[in-house]
Amino acid sequence: MTIRHTFLAAFAIAAMTTSSVFGQIDVTWGGGDGNFTDANWVDGDSNPVTPAVGDNIIIPSGTVTLNTDQTGGVGDYGELRVAAGTLDVTTGGRVSFAGNILLGTEAGQTATLIMQGDSVFSGSSFRWASAAGSFADVVIRDTASFSTINTQDIIGFSSALGSGTWTTEGSGVTLQSDDDIWIADDDVWIANITDATTYSTAFADDAFGFVGNGSVVVNVSGFAQSTGQTWRLIESGGETTQGPIANGFLPANFTVNGLDPGLGMRIFSEEVSDTLGFLDVEIVNVLNLQVDTSTGEATIENPAAGALDLDIDGYIITSDSGSLVAGNFNGLADDGQAGWVPGLARGGDSTTDTEPDGDVDGADFLELQRTDPSQIPTWQVEYQGAAGQGANQLTEANFDSSTVVGTASTFSLGDIFDTAGTQDLAFQFTTTDGQVLGGTVEYVGGGLSAGQVPEPTTLAMAALAAFGLAAGRRRS
Repeated sequence: MTIRHTFLAAFAIAAMTTSSVFGQIDVTWGGGDGNFTDANWVDGDSNPVTPAVGDNIIIPSGTVTLNTDQTGGVGDYGELRVAAGTLDVTTGGRVSFAGNILLGTEAGQTATLIMQGDSVFSGSSFRWASAAGSFADVVIRDTASFSTINTQDIIGFSSALGSGTWTTEGSGVTLQSDDDIWIADDDVWIANITDATTYSTAFADDAFGFVGNGSVVVNVSGFAQSTGQTWRLIESGGETTQGPIANGFLPANFTVNGLDPGLGMRIFSEEVSDTLGFLDVEIVNVLNLQVDTSTGEATIENPAAGALDLDIDGYIITSDSGSLVAGNFNGLADDGQAGWVPGLARGGDSTTDTEPDGDVDGADFLELQRTDPSQIPTWQVEYQGAAGQGANQLTEANFDSSTVVGTASTFSLGDIFDTAGTQDLAFQFTTTDGQVLGGTVEYVGGGLSAGQVPEPTTLAMAALAAFGLAAGRRRS
């Protein structure tokens, strides 16, 4: 933990233990579910009380719905402390706090803030999961507005304390921080994109970035998807490369759900100037591996709306559970495509373990093909021939030419999926312009449960980040 984070943690703990920091008194919700205007508030002596200007609002449990304007007739409250309950600010709700906004002030408990409808929420300094082992859940949707002043660590700031999720949904949300936005440690920021052209960009007046294991989940739904669709997730007035954003990529713990077969997502970040930076995501064209769960047949295709022809010269299909049937593998060579050679068997110690991870495998071949083709003969020898194709990995590569996979193209690889196996296939391919891309895997047919697998998108991002390829281009 940095000195800054230690100070913030100490500040939050001190704030929780002070009976009346900003306001006249601490006003506590009596439990259960009800409306903010209900006569269910008590003071420190358990006497009934109505919240007034400057009072600290404390919600230890239950759900409090706020659907009235608490700003015009009341003014600013002091602090907000939600220990294990929920504050649901919905249509018509307006509330403002002059003090800290503290979610997750009790160890081992979950605190929730929901912003929906046309509600407005503002405050001074936002802190969440401020007690060790606590969890905070923030959801902002519809046309709700959330703004804070002097907000550092709007997402989270220390794994030594709690963790949580932050969800923004739709294109009408306003999320404004007059300081930093951080995605820190074990916290998760969930971006629900529901419109083809617009999304609720989060604005940070200062910097945004990542600390520790902070991660992002992008869920795409509700509109026709096509390549080139782009959304701005965060815009800042300062630095954009805090934490492990490198070469335009997010950390490997980045997940995309809901994309159509043949579509992937890339992420790029740029600091345009001292006063403008951004983090964007864009849908891109990738190949799809369609798997028939009844027959086991696997087919490479390029089915996405707006897809472009992809010229490929290598690919890998893997299964951690061993659900591949190597004996049924035909490959592109059996589809009449010239120059294709089946993947080679894993050998012993190697000089061509490029990652290095202790194994010589298809990933090493793809990297050598891009960076040092002269080493491919050595890699072939170390792989000891084609006998090593197996239940965990099937590969094929083209040393002399390539194959164009167009939107009307389909290439069967044979019945390579074990119909009684686990649906955990991952598909990765290389293009002739030097990119290593993760494809999608789509299960169809009547065997087991069909559906598209989202994990290859995460794999693609990890691979792209590792290789630092041009897919993460910058633009201004």
